[in-house]
Amino acid sequence: MKNKKIMYGIDKIMGEYSLNIKENLEKYYGQVEEFKGSIPIKKEMTLWMKIFGRISKNGEKNNYFGRVYNKIIENYEEKLADKCKEYDEILIIGGVKFSENFSKKLKEKNPNINCIKYLWDKSNDKAAKRLRKSYDKIYSFEKKDVEKYGFIFRTSFYIDEYKNEEKDIDCYYLGGLREERRYKYIERLNNYCIKNSLKGVFKLFLKKGRDRDKYTNEDILTHKKITYKENIEFVKRAKTVIELNFFNQEGLTLRTFECIGSKTKLITENKDIKNYDFYSNKNIYILEKEEDIDNIPIEFFKEPYMELKDEIKDKYSLDGFLREVLEIEKPSN
Repeated sequence: MKNKKIMYGIDKIMGEYSLNIKENLEKYYGQVEEFKGSIPIKKEMTLWMKIFGRISKNGEKNNYFGRVYNKIIENYEEKLADKCKEYDEILIIGGVKFSENFSKKLKEKNPNINCIKYLWDKSNDKAAKRLRKSYDKIYSFEKKDVEKYGFIFRTSFYIDEYKNEEKDIDCYYLGGLREERRYKYIERLNNYCIKNSLKGVFKLFLKKGRDRDKYTNEDILTHKKITYKENIEFVKRAKTVIELNFFNQEGLTLRTFECIGSKTKLITENKDIKNYDFYSNKNIYILEKEEDIDNIPIEFFKEPYMELKDEIKDKYSLDGFLREVLEIEKPSN
């Protein structure tokens, strides 16, 4: 493998950990470089690119400004494809721009390059069709999408086994206020913590000025965006983390694997979690409905985390993830 070259792209939500991914890949590849997308990132854009892009986005793509902007992007993709053609593989994790047009140019220049996509969001018919044209392999965290679109199933991962820290938070939640249901769940959890003298830290994100009359409990709301790295610091300190799935989602979120990496218990609505090899009712409590929150045994917060086997932790680690999607054999000890 050391004679091979790879480019990788990581969703901006986890961009702070790009170096961790690079260092991990360098164990297996002779050359590793980050792929930032098939359109320039903001700091690489000229003033004119930003102006033409904004005008074309707000108006018709076929107007003068749209045509100029499209030509700029085409030239950028051509140069980028020339650079990327020297690589053997490209791995894209999450929402990194990888256009169909760029993929076509790249395949013309290097028909043997292996383009791999990992999805940690649900897909749809239109997106699945586009993805198949751009990638040789597509992995997804969502079993329904795997069955419907012919993707390959793979869960997400945790970046590293976080160092043990003092667990001084009993219950932690971070998420966007996408629906009223989330507000009701977290408010009830907050009341549960108060009643049972537990320390709860709840960060339900709501943009300033939005629905302030409807959502009034500032103890559970935050109006400041939290970075992924900041979130991990809270997870490491928490004894228990809350996971609330988005509507119609069955795939396990990043929260599940953050908990494995930080030896933190999980409270989740996801019933399918029982079918995974790391499941234990000592570490994971499943909610059927909002009212179940009142019935969570206080012992769940008080009793210690049950350690997982090393092979299970390895499977869901970043290294285990990369070995699986890139088909790399695990080095012998």
